[in-house]
Amino acid sequence: MSPLVGVVGKRGRFPVLEPLFERGPQVNLARGSIRVREGEMVLAAERPGGAKVTEVLGAPENARDVVGALLLARGLERGFAPRLEADARDAAEQAQRGASKRRDLRALDTFTVDPATARDFDDAVSAQPEGDGVRLWIHIADVAAHVRLGSALDSEALRRANSTYVPGAVEPMLPGALSAGACSLAPDVDRLAVTAEIALGQGGETRSASFYRSRIRSDHRLSPTTSSTSSSPGARGLPR
Repeated sequence: MSPLVGVVGKRGRFPVLEPLFERGPQVNLARGSIRVREGEMVLAAERPGGAKVTEVLGAPENARDVVGALLLARGLERGFAPRLEADARDAAEQAQRGASKRRDLRALDTFTVDPATARDFDDAVSAQPEGDGVRLWIHIADVAAHVRLGSALDSEALRRANSTYVPGAVEPMLPGALSAGACSLAPDVDRLAVTAEIALGQGGETRSASFYRSRIRSDHRLSPTTSSTSSSPGARGLPR
């Protein structure tokens, strides 16, 4: 049964739980619940004898508390178990040790384009004129190089299915060492990617295409409203 998030109230002398995100009747609070006060927002587990409160989540008037409660109501845990955090750090180190056979594209002028508030960068682009056309490189963060099939990290990613974005917060699919670290194509750091290299003609037609694993280094973080937020000035001649 899904977790129940509600606000503590009273029916006469008896405490009850008013569901916050789902329509439904008030639920009696079962014995054995942690101590709560009227008006508090709580997480509870529904039982035949009523709802047992397991955690106080804050105040329903506080937007940050409500956003966190919404994630819990949808069955999403906040953060990751310490074991998974450690696995993610180890996976990042192991992937770097096995990266010598990749094609080195760090000399290319490379940039990402994401909203200014983005915390991780999944893809990057490089381009150079070539005759009457353009050679284009599209780089995608190589998550598979860090998450082994059947590993605990893989199982957790499968359970979460995707990163969940809510107003003012995000609950990532993978621990921060990967989602905001090794698998984020941030500027001025080496990253592992899967690259599609495409030669385009003058009219935009594809002349050739190839796909391979690579090592890249983004120069610029661009957004639709800003020109760049990279910290190192004048990287390989790109304008600031």
